[in-house]
Amino acid sequence: MQLAIGNLNGTALTGIDFDPQNMVTNFSFDGDIHLRCKPFDDAAPDEECWMLFIPDGQVASLFESGIKLNPADAVSSTSLARR
Repeated sequence: MQLAIGNLNGTALTGIDFDPQNMVTNFSFDGDIHLRCKPFDDAAPDEECWMLFIPDGQVASLFESGIKLNPADAVSSTSLARR
């Protein structure tokens, strides 16, 4: 998965579709590239489903409770991997 995500670096995000009932997010990128994210079946309520680093230095994170926006430097590196 890290290789696939690495291939997205520098690729323009062109669309986001979110299904709140199933907590599934579909991201669309240039070049007809698509990424589908959903929580682990055993995800804790406070565990992020995905994190999106925004060029303005912030990070959008999806949790069961909704999307949270934080400065990138406030995001713990342990948040980047499943614990």
